[in-house]
Amino acid sequence: MTDGQTVLGEGSRRGIGLLIARLLLGLVFVWMGLSKTGLPQLVLDKTGLIDNPGVQRVVNSGYVELSNPVDFLKLIREYHILPENMPILLNLTAAVLPWLEVFCGLLLIIGVALRGTALMILLLMTFFTVMVTVRALNIYQADDIAFCAIKFDCGCGAGEVFICRKLPENFVLWLLALHVLLSRARRWCLKKELLPAKQA
Repeated sequence: MTDGQTVLGEGSRRGIGLLIARLLLGLVFVWMGLSKTGLPQLVLDKTGLIDNPGVQRVVNSGYVELSNPVDFLKLIREYHILPENMPILLNLTAAVLPWLEVFCGLLLIIGVALRGTALMILLLMTFFTVMVTVRALNIYQADDIAFCAIKFDCGCGAGEVFICRKLPENFVLWLLALHVLLSRARRWCLKKELLPAKQA
């Protein structure tokens, strides 16, 4: 066994790779969820930090988006996946999905119910990626522009993004979730299950 394999094996046994994957994925999902709730915008407005030049630079960079539930609801409608004649379903999705993302992200960060949370994130990322790809293909066919020139707000908390940047980003998040799902390491984790197992 080479030194490289030893180091990798030791890191895997110690759960370092899992910890990094959990923290990255967890932070991304917490931000993605919170950005749709309007909470970051509210905090920045109330504290006056929204006028800070550093905050403005970050907000205007295109890597973060300050949104609210109404904007998120409009973005959901643009995907045409939920029936327009059922506003309760649209509103419920816009209200619940961001908090589900925050909840999953927090579970990953603190290390609770990792496999179930990772599976949920894998399913969400697969669904999100399919929807973003379908929307990009529809724009591609309708507007007759280069595929990689397609740019739109996908509702992921990063504002308008180019599709050829978004798809690799989603793939990386998907791989991180898969790593968490398949990893057997439980070091640095708080609890294996979300709910205690019933005693027989």
